[in-house]
Amino acid sequence: MSNNEEPLEALELELRLLASGLAQDEPVVDQDRLIGALRRMDELGVSRAMTPAESVRVSLDNLSTMLEDIAGIRALRDGLVLGARLIDAMADTTVDDWWGGTEPEVLVAYDAKSTGAGLFYDFGGRLIRDLGNSRNLLAVPAPNVEAVDPDAEWPPVYTVVTDHSGFREWAFSWGGQLIWFEVDPSGFVVEQQTALGTELSEHFRTNQLDEAVHVVGEWIAEPPDRGANDYLTVDEHRAIEVVVYEAIRAIDKPGLSDEERLQIRVLTDILLLQMRAPEPDRTIIGRALSGIGKFAAGVLVGVAATYLQALLTKFGLPPP
Repeated sequence: MSNNEEPLEALELELRLLASGLAQDEPVVDQDRLIGALRRMDELGVSRAMTPAESVRVSLDNLSTMLEDIAGIRALRDGLVLGARLIDAMADTTVDDWWGGTEPEVLVAYDAKSTGAGLFYDFGGRLIRDLGNSRNLLAVPAPNVEAVDPDAEWPPVYTVVTDHSGFREWAFSWGGQLIWFEVDPSGFVVEQQTALGTELSEHFRTNQLDEAVHVVGEWIAEPPDRGANDYLTVDEHRAIEVVVYEAIRAIDKPGLSDEERLQIRVLTDILLLQMRAPEPDRTIIGRALSGIGKFAAGVLVGVAATYLQALLTKFGLPPP
């Protein structure tokens, strides 16, 4: 990251947060932060990248006038959003430690091209503030990217809230808690998902953003109990079948020792027996899956590898 990109990334995050505050039914106006952000837009050349008509909305000289009525506040909000988008075009696509050395727990990732981008933008801003103010959880917005590089440096979060399919697949790849946001004709849906399927789902009207923020905040603060009952869900059963099938196929692949082949054979037999049991023992299943991860992780790929990671997370086990 160049010397100029660091302050640009920080400014982009600040513009998004300020714009989200102004978008609320009762706009959140932090005049000191707005003054600082507009000043930095001038210093870093963001305002100069705008047309004269666009730059009027984010002129420091016009700020007090813009804050006098709701129309001015909306224009200011649009100017801040535009500034954040321009920073995307000005900066490299490299993702770096843009979260400022902190250790956030939640990543809110926007898809600027989605049909519900504006609604999710408002929802995400409110969620970030609610998690910080009401639940003492640090949430950060991700930079706008079209494609998600799973090998890039991302913050050490345990939850991803997004309407971006790339961030969804990234969360699935390491077993994180995924909150999916999707607009439909009658409002929007938020879902708690894993690679195995949807665990929780709620529908809201477009004027129920605060209610949705409360529900999602509850999901993030207290994820559903994983593995307390002696049964397998349909999604878990199907995923284990895939893992077992691919693990059995892996026995004949090169690169495994005789001991590893024997261990995989024993572990898959255990899983098959448990799947047929009227009351499967989740502790036994979890240990067998953990063993599969240990002995076959190098040869399991694709859907089977994704399912194995999701299953280990659901059974409360560390990744291989």
